[in-house]
Amino acid sequence: MMDFDNIQGLIDYYRDFMSSHDLKNVDFSGYKKINLFNKADLASNDHLRNLMKMDSHGEYLGRYFHEIKSDKPDDKYIDIDYFAVFDGDRLVAILMQPRLTDSFVMELFEYHEDYYIGVKCAVVTKLFASELTFYMSSGDKVTEMITVHDLEILNKVRIDRTNLEYVEGKASVKSSVASLYKKSAKGYELEKQWDLLNPPKSQKKPKRVIDNQKKLCKMLEKETKQAETLDQAIDAFFKVVSSAKPNDEEMLLYEVGCYSFDGPEECQFSLVRQTPTRDDEFYQMHMEVTYEAGEEERQLSECEWHEEGDDDLREYVHRSKAYNVLKNKQFLKISVWVDET
Repeated sequence: MMDFDNIQGLIDYYRDFMSSHDLKNVDFSGYKKINLFNKADLASNDHLRNLMKMDSHGEYLGRYFHEIKSDKPDDKYIDIDYFAVFDGDRLVAILMQPRLTDSFVMELFEYHEDYYIGVKCAVVTKLFASELTFYMSSGDKVTEMITVHDLEILNKVRIDRTNLEYVEGKASVKSSVASLYKKSAKGYELEKQWDLLNPPKSQKKPKRVIDNQKKLCKMLEKETKQAETLDQAIDAFFKVVSSAKPNDEEMLLYEVGCYSFDGPEECQFSLVRQTPTRDDEFYQMHMEVTYEAGEEERQLSECEWHEEGDDDLREYVHRSKAYNVLKNKQFLKISVWVDET
């Protein structure tokens, strides 16, 4: 039985779930999709319409549905489809799919005897983010929601606990508290806690450094043009990144894996520099070194974010299994580009 007060247990459950479910490649063929903004679709499913009427805080259709349910199907969403996906009458996921892309956001549900979980995940290009929420119920009413945000790259985890109460059948939030835990030799220790219903007055944010990285990308294209080895490509990336204007919100990503988005499967060794946009999204400058995907390459899977120091990530890359497998192999091509999330 789950102990919802055991911080390490909650984290272990989340990580075990993520390792045992391939959420990047969920196959919804054979499931019934209902467009959340299509009145005819909604009219055809009593179960979904009833859940939508009951849901006030994401307690029945999940945190992701709660975020989008007030949106309107205007021109802003003309290239996005929002679906509820069903296996019979059981809700499997809330799914957002921008048309003609490999990106998506969804919340996938799994049901247990006295609780269920919803795992929200987002895949943008090849970047992956997720969180897991436990929904506890008493009878047919959800009374508590516990969300685990795994901040593994910072050696921290955030856990939100929201308690609901019901007045004349209508749900309202009784309390909602966020707790930030930092990993230590003794386990996870509470670092900070705050009331989500009464957040502290926000302090003035420092001015953001906006860098769309287009000039950097041109420099990187020039530096990698003559690269003949993986080491030369890596050196080019970090040389260009080190020349960039300092940015406190800069993050670097190292990722390796095999993919087959538009053709034959290939192994892709990627380094990314991420900086913020003015509207709280991100610019990402990518350098991708592509190899043929053989048996050895298909065993490679790396993903590491760094926010403190280019040298730290460079050292991590050189220690990684993927680098040591690929460093002496001939690559197919080097691609460099900037996109906006």
